[in-house]
Amino acid sequence: MNTNAPTSPMPLTPTSTVPAARTAPRAFCITSSTTERPARIQGVHGTVGWSGWKALAARRHLQAPIEAVEWATIPAGGISGEHLHSRTEEIYLILRGHGDFLLDGTAHPVHPGSLAFTGLGHVHGLVSTRGERIEWLVIETLAAITQERYRRSTDEGSSAELLPQTSALAERGHQSHPATTGTTNTHGTTRAPRTAGSTPHQLPGSTGGIAVGHAVIVDLNDQPVIDASDIFTGPLRRVERCVLAAGEQRCFGQDDAETVIFIDDGTLQTNIAGEEHLRTGSCLTLPAGEKLLVGAQQHSRLYVITLVVPSGQP
Repeated sequence: MNTNAPTSPMPLTPTSTVPAARTAPRAFCITSSTTERPARIQGVHGTVGWSGWKALAARRHLQAPIEAVEWATIPAGGISGEHLHSRTEEIYLILRGHGDFLLDGTAHPVHPGSLAFTGLGHVHGLVSTRGERIEWLVIETLAAITQERYRRSTDEGSSAELLPQTSALAERGHQSHPATTGTTNTHGTTRAPRTAGSTPHQLPGSTGGIAVGHAVIVDLNDQPVIDASDIFTGPLRRVERCVLAAGEQRCFGQDDAETVIFIDDGTLQTNIAGEEHLRTGSCLTLPAGEKLLVGAQQHSRLYVITLVVPSGQP
């Protein structure tokens, strides 16, 4: 990590297309967090050993139907246990270290910049394999079928079953990876029926991507912008690896989507009062309609995730 920041801040240069940060009241606000002081948790997803964990944004902070934006870590030789996704879709974005991403019992090598999408009916986990600590960003969102069944349950005033009762593990013939044998946590044994577009596929234009139904692994170092609309059914629409040279500026934010910005390395200056300087490990979430202007104080790397806001909501 480059720690040689300039001795004096470089002023931002607003333009007519980049408004100053809003000060008017809004239904959802900018949230800010860092990876400092994570919780230490034993036996995550039924495995052994400890994991570090920090919630960067939660369901109440965002308008899009999500569970959470999180940062996680496992020590050298550590394991994040295999578990089934029966309600939600989730990405693991590797920030530090090398290991194996376990997808339906098969190990796939991952490294900084690897991005793994896990949809309904898939089992995933993560293992450190090279004597290195692994850190990763997690974003978990509600799948479209889960959102619909929640709405139906609310309308009918009942606790309707969220997903059809079938055994995903039995249907897939899943076998746990040897590293986590005996630790699989199914979180219920349900899976969503296959829908249009859920057959095995490669990402358009991807290089060496691994795809199994609604589960895909790609390398953001080779393909820095990923359109997730053909992978996930929920609100997550786009993931970008963004690199800024010292002095470079960029504007983030959309009118119809929320934006998650995670600073993986570097120092940024912003146009938001109280958050004028962001450093490695900082995370901002922008509500729909909010614009953020940033200027890199040094060579910086950040990840930008777009979450579509439900139509018809302010």
